[in-house]
Amino acid sequence: MIDSWLISIVTIVFNDSKGLTKTLQSIKEQNYNSIEYIVIDGGSTDGTIEVIENETNSIDFYLSEQDEGIYDAMNKGLNYCSGDFVLFLNAGDHFASPHALSEVVSQIIDANAIYFGRAKIQNNKIIWFYPPNTVNNSESAIQWANKYLPNHQSMLFPKSFYTFNQFDPVFQILGDTDYKIRAIKNNDLIFIDTVLVSFQLGGVSSSCNNWKTVVRQVKEYLLMANIHYKKKIFYPLLKLRALKFILKYIVNKIIGFNNFSVTLKWLATLKHKLLSISFG
Repeated sequence: MIDSWLISIVTIVFNDSKGLTKTLQSIKEQNYNSIEYIVIDGGSTDGTIEVIENETNSIDFYLSEQDEGIYDAMNKGLNYCSGDFVLFLNAGDHFASPHALSEVVSQIIDANAIYFGRAKIQNNKIIWFYPPNTVNNSESAIQWANKYLPNHQSMLFPKSFYTFNQFDPVFQILGDTDYKIRAIKNNDLIFIDTVLVSFQLGGVSSSCNNWKTVVRQVKEYLLMANIHYKKKIFYPLLKLRALKFILKYIVNKIIGFNNFSVTLKWLATLKHKLLSISFG
């Protein structure tokens, strides 16, 4: 392992002192020390600033001011990064174990590649992994990632990419998806078979119970498809996938959030089995 790989970790937070405390503690517990930690706060009023000021020994830089949304805040974080790679852990996200980061960094050999591991996702008592455990070798993982995209928090973006690429402000919900697509188009993708991060399902991009949010998701999905895939032969079929946001909203409204979570888990399990057949 090259101990000199500097990993910039960016956390954005707004009125989530408990979530930030959880993320901070996770970073402090890592047995990999070459970390640059940057916190971008959106002007919190709930005690988040007090948490930051009490942890200045663990935070290399922080900024607290109003922003224009989560991706504007992420761009602010990128402006202060100097690491060989950047990793985004929002308030409440945390590493899966104290040695998770070192396990990934120990396998970095290319300063210009994107590295990704698994994410442990929890929704109430329901837990699943992304990519699923059925994707268990480098070849199948890359095939999977090019089709489904890795989880944003489980990716390490190289300095050669993040220095010249920021999140597109036109996207308010799917900005991380657009960012991942651009990154994968321009850099090699390498899978590290370890669970890197853990987080609770939530956030704007996974919301399915607000109609205005769903409409915005559909519009942004169609825009993203138009930007990245318009010349592909499967473009018409890809546009139809925007309907998934509406279907999720309908199912959620009919059966309720808890049952909807169970349904998501069942569908994820089914998809994982199909992937196992396809990549096996």
